Amino acid sequence: MKTNRLWIPGLGILFCVLGYGAIAYGIERTESIKLLGAYSLAFMGYGLLVQHTNDWKRVLFVGLGLRLLFLTASPTLSPDFFRFLWDGHLQMSGGNPYLFSPQAYFTPDLFPLAEKLYHGMGALHQTYPSIYPPASQLVYRLVAALAGDELATNILWLRGLQWALEVGVFFAGIALLKTLRLPLKNMGWYYLNPLVIIELSGNLHAEAILLFFWAWGLVALLRKNALGAGLWLGSAVAAKLLPLVLLPLIVRYLNPKKILVFGVSFLLTLVLWWFPFWHAELVSNYLQTLSLWFNTFEFNASVYYLYRWLGYQWAGYNIIASWGLWVPPLLILGIVGYSLFRPVQTAKIFVERLLWILTVYFLVSTTVHPWYLLSVAFIGMLTPYRFWLLWTYTCFWSYTAYGETTVQENLWLVGLGYALVLGMILYEQRAKNNLLTGH
Repeated sequence: MKTNRLWIPGLGILFCVLGYGAIAYGIERTESIKLLGAYSLAFMGYGLLVQHTNDWKRVLFVGLGLRLLFLTASPTLSPDFFRFLWDGHLQMSGGNPYLFSPQAYFTPDLFPLAEKLYHGMGALHQTYPSIYPPASQLVYRLVAALAGDELATNILWLRGLQWALEVGVFFAGIALLKTLRLPLKNMGWYYLNPLVIIELSGNLHAEAILLFFWAWGLVALLRKNALGAGLWLGSAVAAKLLPLVLLPLIVRYLNPKKILVFGVSFLLTLVLWWFPFWHAELVSNYLQTLSLWFNTFEFNASVYYLYRWLGYQWAGYNIIASWGLWVPPLLILGIVGYSLFRPVQTAKIFVERLLWILTVYFLVSTTVHPWYLLSVAFIGMLTPYRFWLLWTYTCFWSYTAYGETTVQENLWLVGLGYALVLGMILYEQRAKNNLLTGH
């Protein structure tokens, strides 16, 4: 029987190779049907692989092999990597990415790759100072220092560093699964996920840096190491600000005697990361850029799009400004209440609540790019829930919005995607409640 099933993971690898190969080398972002077909093929292969791979070591080597398919590919689904490299080379030339926009800095001879990176990043990136926190900036500066003046070499170095960080995430995930007494093969649900592979190895997004620090911070937390948790999670916030929304739950989970140790190490870590970039104008520039995500930008949202539609019916115009005014405070109050006023008896309950906070956060966000959900995928892998798997598939549909010169979302497709995810959340919650009540 075992021999007869050997072809199934082989077929899964074949589907993944075909899907990733097409996305990396054969399909443009504007070719929506082909893109979704290739992603669906890779996702089918992923399902076959994970369900028939029982050894975590095999998961690691298969995952590394699939990532190698992107070795010589230039990212085609997102221009963000041009901005990452710009920030690194700008630092090497003595500039501070938080003080001025690329538009203000740009001259063709600023550094050898300046013109190529500036025009590659697109108008949106050109017009505001960097939003990427200092831990990410260190990676980009390291790439610029090592890679020199060839774009392909810069991409290769950035990809190599991302792979190293992903291996770190993998082993942190294994440590967490051991702590939670879950099957180690579950790591395949995250590490072999097509969204993870495409957005990190393919598109080179900064979530690899965030997840490296965040994963090891979780390891320290579950081992009740307050000092280590503060250092790791402070570095995670220095890579991306997302973990800040989880701080109330983290404080609730820690032993009261260890909260001070955690808080001091967390804050000192942040100070040390930000110190090299400090300038009197840094805070105002950064907050102004950050506010764009709450008050201006909108993409692939769910609850917000319903609110926006109601606003058009009642007020006759886009009321995103009011959403940015009252939703963040309400979200913070909700997270604090959910985190602090309910006991966290076990590590498994703690991890599940991390998942729910992140889920609600993204459901009320005005902008949800596919790579934002990688943190949900990592936490979800540590829980019994699997709605996030469906989300990592449907969120990729947002790439259909990109045309040759415009971005136009199909709101029916967006709505369908979120309806499926919400339906699965309700189904899993009902199944869990039935199990607990014996029905």
